[in-house]
Amino acid sequence: MKTTAVFRWSAALFLLSCSTLASAQSRPTVSVRDGYWNLISNLSCPTQATVRFYNGQHQLLHEKQVAGKRFVMKRNLIRPRTMSELNATLYQVLRETQPATDATVSAQ
Repeated sequence: MKTTAVFRWSAALFLLSCSTLASAQSRPTVSVRDGYWNLISNLSCPTQATVRFYNGQHQLLHEKQVAGKRFVMKRNLIRPRTMSELNATLYQVLRETQPATDATVSAQ
């Protein structure tokens, strides 16, 4: 009886020590160097949302109203297809708002 209790306690301690050594899955970090987007949804009207696009200096570049599409955010997760569409739109907005860096040389 006593050896069974000791065995159970040692097995429980072993399982607890193994679970504390396991590392949690880390979330990927997102670089804000180029820009980012922010999705704002309304609980009272779930089929309307606002997407705001920012540059790396946190300046608002573009705001877009999205109607007729419902964004289901569970634990701040968005579908990968929606994320890729928003990222593509972000890069398009960033390209449109960047000043022209090509210097034209005038003929002399």
